[in-house]
Amino acid sequence: MSTKMICIASLLLVSSHALGEPLRFATYPDVSADQVVFVYRDAIWIAPVADGAAQLLSDIGERPRNPKFSADGQKVAYAASVDDNQDIYVASLSGGDIRRVTYHPARDDMVDWHPDGKSLLFKSTMQSPRAIYNRLFKVDAAGGLPEVLPLPYVETAAISGDGSQLMFTYLRGFREGVGKRYLGRRA
Repeated sequence: MSTKMICIASLLLVSSHALGEPLRFATYPDVSADQVVFVYRDAIWIAPVADGAAQLLSDIGERPRNPKFSADGQKVAYAASVDDNQDIYVASLSGGDIRRVTYHPARDDMVDWHPDGKSLLFKSTMQSPRAIYNRLFKVDAAGGLPEVLPLPYVETAAISGDGSQLMFTYLRGFREGVGKRYLGRRA
């Protein structure tokens, strides 16, 4: 069994004990060296990998998605909807205010932290020729103007540790609207 699977199994046991009820439908887990972050009941929770109680990290917004640890494990970035607009937020594990990073009306979704540890990668329809295609952006985790990356459209992405290579997919998976047996040119 992989380390990530063991951590997720620990998450289910630890969190169900800490929440006082069986944990059902925890989504979007991400694992750091010693903690697991996940979404449960419209909130971001964090729990130690080894043993301990899950703690509420953030309940800002609705439908939080894709929480991701920074490389140093000290911050978590995620997407959430506030007033029907999904933006990117950053929470420090040492406390303090949760910072809103993006401020435009297009829907933003967290992809990952950039290897520099200071920037975030997110996808958005903000500069797409058609609002059904996402583009990939890089923005400072403290906020600022996003920089569009030179891809026509993207759905998922991962960047190498040295920042020199980018893996990405163009389309959503079949569960998100693309036909399961699609054989077209963008398969």
